[in-house]
Formats: sequence, C-alpha cells, structure tokens
Amino acid sequence: MSVHVEKKDENISIHIDKISLISAISLQNNLYKIAEVQIIKPDTTEIYLEDDIVLSESFEEYKKYGEELISFSQSNPELKDYLFPVASLVWVKISFQKNNTQKIIHLISALEVHEIRNIVWEIKKVFEEQHISWNFSETPLIQQVKLRKFISENYSNEYDEEQVGLFQWIDAEEKVSIIFEWDFDNQIVTSLLFKNLATQGLSYDECIDIVENMDNSDKDVLLKLSLWDRKTWDILPYEFGHASINFELTLDFFHYTKLKNIFPFFGVLQKSIPVLWYDYPDFLEKKEYEQIQEKFDNLLTQITIFWQKIALSEKNILFYVWANAHLIRTSIEITPIEMVEFLEYDFQENTFKEIQMQLYKEFKKLSPIFARYIKV
Repeated sequence: MSVHVEKKDENISIHIDKISLISAISLQNNLYKIAEVQIIKPDTTEIYLEDDIVLSESFEEYKKYGEELISFSQSNPELKDYLFPVASLVWVKISFQKNNTQKIIHLISALEVHEIRNIVWEIKKVFEEQHISWNFSETPLIQQVKLRKFISENYSNEYDEEQVGLFQWIDAEEKVSIIFEWDFDNQIVTSLLFKNLATQGLSYDECIDIVENMDNSDKDVLLKLSLWDRKTWDILPYEFGHASINFELTLDFFHYTKLKNIFPFFGVLQKSIPVLWYDYPDFLEKKEYEQIQEKFDNLLTQITIFWQKIALSEKNILFYVWANAHLIRTSIEITPIEMVEFLEYDFQENTFKEIQMQLYKEFKKLSPIFARYIKV
C-alpha cells in the first residue's frame, strides 16, 4: 500500500494504491458528504496480506478461502462479480476541498481497522511533507473507544458454539425495514407552510401546530398543488427534502456496492456487517447450473461457518473473509426527494426491483398522500 497526494489550488486528491475493497467501501461510506471516492478494480485479483492478517492464527484458512473464490470465479466467469472477495486489492482516489482536510482526517481515523490506520498514518506523513495544514484531536476517538467497550461489556449476546452452521434465510419482505416511523405527509406539509408563511412571522413550531389540526383533505390539496401533473424525474420542490428517512437494508455485498455507485447520496449510518447466508444470481437457479450451484453453496457455506467460528477471536481477519454474494445488513438515511429518485429509477435487475417495491410499500404507510404522486 502506498499513498500519493496531489494539491491544486483549493482542491486535494489522495491516491491510495492497493487497499482492500472492504476498506475502500468503508472510506466511501464515511466520506460521502465531503469527498468523492473513486474505486478502481484491477484486471488481476490480489488478496490483502498485510502483517495483521499474515500473523493471525487463522491466516492459512483465510488464504485458502480467498484462493478458492478466485479460482472458482476464473473457471466460471459469469460468477466473477458474486465471488469477488472483499479482501481483493483495489485503487482509490479521494478528492475534496482543502477546507475539509480536518474532517477527512477525523472521519478516516474513526474507522477502527488496522489497514485504514496505516493509511491515516501515511496520509498525515505526506501532508506534513507537502505542508498541508490540518488540526486533529484524539479526544472524540478516545470517547468512541470507551463507548464501544462499555456497550460490548454490558450488552453483547453470549456466543453459542452450537449455533455455528445454523442459517437464517432472508425473504424479500425482510430486506427492507423503516427504522423510525412517523408521518411524513405532516413533515412535508409543515415545510411547505413554513416557506410560504415565514414572511408573516410564523415559526416552524407554529406551522407544526397548524398541520396537526389540519384535515387530510387539506394536506392533499397542498401536496396536489405542488405535485399535480408531475412527470417522472421532474424535480421536486426543495421543501420535500426537509425530512429524512432511515431504513435498514439487507442485500448481498455485490448489489450493495452497485447501489452505492448509482446513488452515492445514500448515507450509511454504521459499518455494513455480514449476516448469515448469501444470495444467488438469478441465472444460477436454472437447471443447467445445478452442479455449479452446489459448488457455490458449499464454498460460501464454508466461509460463513468460518466467519462465525472466528467472530470473537480473530477480529483482524473477520473484516475481510466474506465474498460479494454474502448478505450484509446496514442502515441508510435519505431525504424524501432522494427516496423518489430511487423509487422511480428504471432498474433492470430483480434484486433492485424487489427492494423498490418493498420500500414503496413501507413508505406508503408513513406518507399515504405524498406516495400517490410517486411514479413507480
């Protein structure tokens, strides 16, 4: 791994050679609000093999599964994306404005991964060489470590070895879940009122009081005036972005990374953690692929069991062991405007269409009036 920094006027670019895909995605998730993070996959596949991995007790098993994933994907090119190990090395370019330097260092430093810690050290060293100023305090990070330790000691579930090998299947309806439920129609109408009544001296709280006493028919009129005859991809009034929606998403890592590339505004609220089981590509369900599916099953099941086995003892390796087909669970934060952009996107893949359909179904419960104007 090496780091190169380019400085041009008020813009800075950090080039990182050969870091793992999972670390690159972590950087992308943490920096999406203040930096553009480009990830480039090389033609050949190499696996992350730094000291924190090589010196681990489970290194040989980790290496074996990585090599098996690469070999299997090479002999079955149609499965290449799904078998791509998250430990594979990629190139990353981080571009941002100079005035965000302090935030960049803080957000990257907050990621408790040995590989990323090394990257931070290299970045700081290059910054000093190029006289790029940055202020940084360890205090917030120390407090986060204390918090994680307290939660781990007081709230973690006890690990049961008898559970190893038991899987849970994730149905399509379980892949999307709204985290916090409240009335979005009320929030949007309140924002509409506040914009148009601000000159009359009404505060936001006063607008909330008006909306809470308003009939649904009146809310419908206000939304209709804003959205009537709206066509797909028409820009929504900015007041509709005043609220935010948090939902939990469960899908395979391959589709998760594709989703993040299509919609970089999806704000991931915490690390994307693996859950039990994995997804199949649609074509693998066909009869002519039965033998390949059996090998696919066997390999990914072994990796899942290995992940469970080292869940508490080998945290350095734990971060890197899974493949693109393994399911992850994460939480996403978007505004209603971004929600509409996602729901109206013309996906060709069934996985995304299922998520769209389920998310729209859940969203209608929170915003039955506004949902009528979304062109799904």
